[in-house]
Amino acid sequence: MTSRVARQILDLEATAREAKTKRLRAARLAQEADVPAVPPKKAVSKRNKKA
Repeated sequence: MTSRVARQILDLEATAREAKTKRLRAARLAQEADVPAVPPKKAVSKRNKKA
């Protein structure tokens, strides 16, 4: 009986975790869709100074 109860608890936790992941992914995608895409800036290369 203990193994069955433990399995049920683990299944409930896994289901809740998957639901949370889906909800957060949907929220992130919606937020990214609202923000205009900004191209990443090119890295500025530093020049060596000659003395």
